[in-house]
Amino acid sequence: MAFLGGVIHQVIAEGDAGIRETCHKIRQIIEIGKRDPYMQQMTAQAIQGARNQTEKSQQIVAWFMQHIQYRHDDDMSFTEEGLKAIHINECPRKYQKCEPVEMLYAARQVIHQGFGDCDDFCITLGTMHEISGIPVKMVTVAADPASPREYSHIYLLAALEDQWVPIDAVNKAQPWGWEIETPYRREVMC
Repeated sequence: MAFLGGVIHQVIAEGDAGIRETCHKIRQIIEIGKRDPYMQQMTAQAIQGARNQTEKSQQIVAWFMQHIQYRHDDDMSFTEEGLKAIHINECPRKYQKCEPVEMLYAARQVIHQGFGDCDDFCITLGTMHEISGIPVKMVTVAADPASPREYSHIYLLAALEDQWVPIDAVNKAQPWGWEIETPYRREVMC
């Protein structure tokens, strides 16, 4: 692990072990975010007027959808000069060493920058749900037909009214209560 200008760079295992390790890191970031007064304030604003846990969850998701856009991590690469804001496809033209990077942003940072990818969505929505007293778990799925054995997406399950409700804000049309119906693989983690 290396600390690079405010960013921790850590090499993780390949395959399923790396996915589980990333999920563990996401859980750690959620736990830290729950203690952040800024996140507590944002959550209180989002759930204002909600009468029960289901309404809280729906309001959190609606608030999130109004403020956060999806953006893939391909715009960051790890080079011989460290972490660079350069798309992985452009990286080989400028650097000898180019590795794709999975960026994990704290919920506060996702809100400030206004974007993230599916793991950042899990961090932010997970933090806000747990601040509201709603436990969450993460689900990883292999949804890409070109790589049916590799996990390619992550989303939340929220504990509401004695059931686990899926929350996938990448699906802008139906972020609350929908999940991929027939993934090639699916695993509930953390």
